Amino acid sequence: MNILGKFYADAKRRMEKQPDSSFRQELCSFFIQTIRSYDKSLLPLAESAGQHWLDTHQLDTREDGVNWFYSVFALFDGSFSADMDFSDEDWDALDMIISESAESLDMNTVQTLLSVMVERHKFE
Repeated sequence: MNILGKFYADAKRRMEKQPDSSFRQELCSFFIQTIRSYDKSLLPLAESAGQHWLDTHQLDTREDGVNWFYSVFALFDGSFSADMDFSDEDWDALDMIISESAESLDMNTVQTLLSVMVERHKFE
């Protein structure tokens, strides 16, 4: 199992055990912790994406949240598939997050992230 699949399985299992009052913060923290282990250079992106989710996805179920973070991880990992997508608001936020962190990321990572956005016609 690759790290993306492990993240999904572990996040799903962990969130089932979390009370409603804390699953959102726990899921966000687990995502950031996983990204830190995976690639520290992506940490600013992970922290900003996590804060965006906490601020804007208050009604997400546990499953919605796990799927959202899985998709973000796939985007960061370069394995974002054709069946994955975000809302327009999320794409806008991710565009801003990537732009703000671009100077601190390696060029291949920036190219990978932006190519998905161009492919999905997420630039105006």
